[in-house]
Amino acid sequence: MRVTVTNRRKIIAFIVAVVCLTVAVTLNVSWIILHHQGVLLFFGVVFFLAIILGMILNTGFLLREIRRNEQHDSFLNAVTHELKTPIASIQLYLETLQRRDVGEAQRQEFYRSMLQDTSRLLGTVNQVLKAGEVGYGRATQHRATVDLAELVGECIDLARTRHHLGPESLRLEPVNGQPTKVNADAEELRIAIGNILDNAVKYSNGRVDV
Repeated sequence: MRVTVTNRRKIIAFIVAVVCLTVAVTLNVSWIILHHQGVLLFFGVVFFLAIILGMILNTGFLLREIRRNEQHDSFLNAVTHELKTPIASIQLYLETLQRRDVGEAQRQEFYRSMLQDTSRLLGTVNQVLKAGEVGYGRATQHRATVDLAELVGECIDLARTRHHLGPESLRLEPVNGQPTKVNADAEELRIAIGNILDNAVKYSNGRVDV
């Protein structure tokens, strides 16, 4: 985990608070033993409680910053993986087209796969941009009536293409005539459902039923 400048400052502040607490405890005990003076003892106790409160607040800020950095690192790792996979695939197809004389049918298949990988790249970039908007509080929703069954079907087709799966490996069960209209942001739904499908495919050992 990276230690940022803000983290270092908070760690230093935490150490200073611990030192001040130690000094406060020492002074309190010294006054109690040597002087038995009520006023000084009162102010010492107040100072002692103030330092404890400061330590609690500072520890909370420090733990929150550590969790935020861990989430940031996990997000970067996931995005890096999602970007590297289609880029490597596109590069492989281009190198094959450059070095080998392939037939027209196979060439068209390569073009189709590269377009799909490009769409996957674009989807990942859009997710990163969306996450940035949410992080800065600038996210805007475009709600409309969406046919959820149709949207899920499109996401399943895309997941099959991404993971090179056949129809039996990723199946969509019928909804038996139940209404599937929802009022939502279609793009956000597409991202959420796509992530669920990707995880289901990655972490399952066989067929996935939706």
